[in-house]
Amino acid sequence: MLKSKKNNMYTYNKDNSEDVGESRKSISILNAFIQNPKSKTTVTIPEILETLDYIDAEHKNKRIISHLQPHYANINYFTHLKRIIHYYLQINSEYNKIYNRNVLPLKKEVQDAVSKCNPKKNELIDLIKVLQDPEKLKNFSGKYNNKINEYKTKKKDYQNCLI
Repeated sequence: MLKSKKNNMYTYNKDNSEDVGESRKSISILNAFIQNPKSKTTVTIPEILETLDYIDAEHKNKRIISHLQPHYANINYFTHLKRIIHYYLQINSEYNKIYNRNVLPLKKEVQDAVSKCNPKKNELIDLIKVLQDPEKLKNFSGKYNNKINEYKTKKKDYQNCLI
């Protein structure tokens, strides 16, 4: 009766002349993951400059206004509604008629209002950068109070433009 012998790489096997030392050479180093770490991917943090798009101002009647004040909720509503309607072909043509008649003029009006205030916003951003950077303030030695007053007037102009 023949006994079947299993080939075990950790023990001596006279059939293939391997011993424990030979089999260990083929095994990788146990701590190779420590010696050869995987390369790390770094995510670049985006620089946020356009924070004035979300500036809020207070109207005389204590209502808060912003750059997109009456329309910011409607923008998300209409884009979501448009996505849903595109799946239903029967109402898609009717929606397009209503969208082209009512929404597109409103969208153009909002874009015009926003673009009207953009130059004032950009001036205010530039002035804020000067006031926040000590290197740029060296050029205005002794004129810091003038720059603060200029900032207040430009901020007021921008808020009035939003109203």
